[in-house]
Amino acid sequence: MQIRPCRIAFLYNYFLAFLCILILILIGPKFSEKSFFVIFAIIVAIFIFLIQEPEIERISKFYTIDKKYVIKTEGILRKKRSVIPIKNIVNLKIEKGLVGRIFNFGNVEVVSSSGEKILIEKIRYPDRVFAILKKKIKK
Repeated sequence: MQIRPCRIAFLYNYFLAFLCILILILIGPKFSEKSFFVIFAIIVAIFIFLIQEPEIERISKFYTIDKKYVIKTEGILRKKRSVIPIKNIVNLKIEKGLVGRIFNFGNVEVVSSSGEKILIEKIRYPDRVFAILKKKIKK
């Protein structure tokens, strides 16, 4: 089973991007042409960053849960892998904020007997992942 961060976990980004456009529309006409160009360039750069961050995160980070391992893979050019064998998992924890409880997304923390942790971040339906891992641990 492969899991990627969900877009809905980045609602704050989308909200801030919307605010950038709203600010540009509301205060843009009040500046001179040169000032407006500078403000426009700054706000567009912020907007692009806010919109692209979720996509970059989704491309560069994914999690795999198979029969024997929980694997976190991150990076685009340079890949980093963290692996915890299912038999070594000693603790699982779910984290959901207020918005996460409303839209059903959050994090699942997996802790091994050696203290190594994998944080499965910004995933949809963390309760299901928690239940799947708990079931695999009991086998």
